[in-house]
Parts: sequence; C-alpha cells; structure tokens
Amino acid sequence: MDELDQQQEVLRHKTFLLMFRILLIFGIPAVLAYFAGGWLDKSYDMRPYGSLMALGVAIVTSWTITIRIYLKVDKEFRELRKKMDERDAAKKKTPDTDQE
Repeated sequence: MDELDQQQEVLRHKTFLLMFRILLIFGIPAVLAYFAGGWLDKSYDMRPYGSLMALGVAIVTSWTITIRIYLKVDKEFRELRKKMDERDAAKKKTPDTDQE
C-alpha cells in the first residue's frame, strides 16, 4: 500500500470512531435535557413546556455539532480523493516500461 491508500484507511477508521462520538453527541444532551426539563417543569410549574424547551435545545445543539463534524470529515475525504485522482492520472500518463 502506498501513502495515499494508508491515509484512506486512517480516514475510514476515523469515520468509524466518529460514529461512537456522534452517539455521545446525541446521548449526553438528551440525558441532560431530561433532567433539566424536569427541573424546569417543577421549578416554574410549566409542565410540559420546560421539557420541550430543553429537548429542543438539545436537538439543535446535537445536530449543529454533528453537521460541523461531517463538514470537517467530508473536506478531508475530498482532499484525499483529489490527491488519489491526481496520482492515478500521473500513473496513466507515464508509460509502463515493464511491458514489451
């Protein structure tokens, strides 16, 4: 494997690990929203609006973080794909000296 193929494998592994990170990105705010919403409902006697507001904030926060991560990883994949395409084009331009 050459360097670009190794970089591609590293990015695939990184993407797989990001899936677990995304689980945490959605899970932690959801749990916090559950408790914060319950506290808001009891403290300000605004059931169910406190829970709904906390859940809305958690969803917006989670999706914002997820989209930012996606854009970052997508940019890395596009840059790598461009390098790989350039490498492949350079291989096609150079004549193969092994064949006679």
